[in-house]
Amino acid sequence: MKRTFSLVAGAVLVVAFSAVADDSPKEDLKFLGIDKCKKDKFDCQWVDPSFSFAGKTIHVQKFEKKADAPSSGDVGGLEYGNADTFMQEVFAHQTNERIEKQGTKFVTGGSGDYVLKGQITEWRYPKKGAAWGGWIGGAVGSGTIVYDWKIVDKSGKTVVAVHHKILASASDTMERRVNNVHGDDMVEFVRKNAK
Repeated sequence: MKRTFSLVAGAVLVVAFSAVADDSPKEDLKFLGIDKCKKDKFDCQWVDPSFSFAGKTIHVQKFEKKADAPSSGDVGGLEYGNADTFMQEVFAHQTNERIEKQGTKFVTGGSGDYVLKGQITEWRYPKKGAAWGGWIGGAVGSGTIVYDWKIVDKSGKTVVAVHHKILASASDTMERRVNNVHGDDMVEFVRKNAK
């Protein structure tokens, strides 16, 4: 009986994670202004070989919300209604202090030599009621934000392009997950490409 249960539970888990992974938008290469990218810290990333984050001030614009508005949900401080400005501001709030050594700075709004533009292509709230099953419930009830962002120079040429999907489990919040990504993955990405 235990073996049968384990097989059924495993199958449900695989299906749940497959469904979450397969139905989200892929990178928008036309928006990003690139031909291809590769998976690394982010699901898809590309950095122009001649570009370095070192010493750059990057002006982050409000993200465009291309995703459909969800029917309901308000978990944490990041909601669909403020996702455009939250994603704009998270770059400065979660990364600047940790990349001072590189001389890189993200500022909200304005214009300059480098501008970051982004778009949100999918949005789903975590469903706390689905958290009954541990991993299974977490997969089924996960919140999702899928987004693309690029940094362009004054001529409009893309110098950095990123596509990423962040999952917030049913027992988590979108705000905490997005903050964690920018507090860790984004900082590492800047440091790695600040040579």
